[in-house]
Amino acid sequence: MNYSSDYAMQQMMNNMHGSVTSNLVSIVSFVLTCIATWILFTKAGQEGWYALIPFFRKYKLCDLSGKKNMFWAWLVVTIVDSIAMIAFFVLFIPFFVALVTGSSSAAAASLGGIAICGIIILAGSIAMLVINIILGIALAHSYGQSTGFGVGIALLNVIFMCIMAFSSNITYVGPDGVPQNNGYNNPGAGYGNQPMGGNDQTPFNPYQ
Repeated sequence: MNYSSDYAMQQMMNNMHGSVTSNLVSIVSFVLTCIATWILFTKAGQEGWYALIPFFRKYKLCDLSGKKNMFWAWLVVTIVDSIAMIAFFVLFIPFFVALVTGSSSAAAASLGGIAICGIIILAGSIAMLVINIILGIALAHSYGQSTGFGVGIALLNVIFMCIMAFSSNITYVGPDGVPQNNGYNNPGAGYGNQPMGGNDQTPFNPYQ
């Protein structure tokens, strides 16, 4: 009996099972995130289908959080980090070939580029974490939740997004938690019910 071939087959089956499980978790997480974001958009009076468009979904979340400019920072970091990762793998191929063939000079030439890409990827990951925490806190405040809840959005996004979406007690307050009930954009107040004397609510008297 060939135990080595049986062991190899078992390892291959375990790897396939792990890959299928990982892909399934990723798909479920993506679907739940889309559903939760759809509900959060409708709570804020936006179109729910915005959640189905990846980059536009992020832009609208930043807008609702009062951090619209942070979207561009997020976009730049995403693009730079993606380019650095592609360059890392492209440079790693000749580096690996040089190691196998024993060409130390070619390996050293590729090593510098790999190191630079690695530093960019690490810096991008740290920047992305900071951006996600800032946006998560702002989004949590926009729906009346605490700073700690916002950190939870950044670190465990799908879980905390679902909590906000499916909780009937959580509603949209305003960008970064600032209520937008200034009268003129509050349908309940009506245009004719606006105070004319400023913020002190005192009626304007033209004869004073």
